[in-house]
Amino acid sequence: MPTLNYITFDIETLENIINVDSLIVQLEPLSVASAATINGVITTLYFDLQNGSDFIELWIRKLFEVVIKVNEANLSNIPDITIDDKNCMPYKPQVSVIGFNSKKFDMNLLLKHLIKNKTKIQYMGSTTQAKQTIVSH
Repeated sequence: MPTLNYITFDIETLENIINVDSLIVQLEPLSVASAATINGVITTLYFDLQNGSDFIELWIRKLFEVVIKVNEANLSNIPDITIDDKNCMPYKPQVSVIGFNSKKFDMNLLLKHLIKNKTKIQYMGSTTQAKQTIVSH
């Protein structure tokens, strides 16, 4: 069954010049926006530096609240199945969160902030080239 409900995000950055002579810049996060598609309805979140220097952590906290709603919507599309096995592992919800242009910088920035939020992180690929990242909260 295809994923009908999901979340997309994008992080915008600003160049901070560290060394004018060598023109070395460091990208600093400026804002983060996400959109959740739940049963055809799109809801958005937006945080930037005006929300404080911890705006990414604020966004992540809100994002986990949205993930619960997206997961519930995805589960409502699955037919009911009863399993009477006491040895079954409890279900852990998974929601697709797709980043735009997020392969390197955005994912590394997010991983840094997700670690602060006491999450369990699994990924395919390497820490610098993550192909898929699974976050448990």
